[in-house]
Amino acid sequence: STPAETLQKARVLIADPAHWTQRTAARDAATTPVPVASPYAKSFCTLGAVDRAAGFDSHDFYDATAFLYQVIGSAESIAQFNDSHTHEEVIALFDAAIEKAAAA
Repeated sequence: STPAETLQKARVLIADPAHWTQRTAARDAATTPVPVASPYAKSFCTLGAVDRAAGFDSHDFYDATAFLYQVIGSAESIAQFNDSHTHEEVIALFDAAIEKAAAA
């Protein structure tokens, strides 16, 4: 996948606030933390969504997250951003990163 495709897939995974989480990569329907690869995972943080969307391919994951870092543009990590911002702000981060990746 291209970085833009991976980011778009990740955005779709967490587009519904019920499918987004904070302070852990993924949660099941009972909100218990689970591995991102778990078939029971129902909600994801930003990084968990990108990892899942990348099919756990580290090359695709790093290529896609590079664009998230370009948008954040600070010393703040993606995990910190996810955990300190609203769902709306995280979706806006994805939108900006997808735009940058598509233009690259």
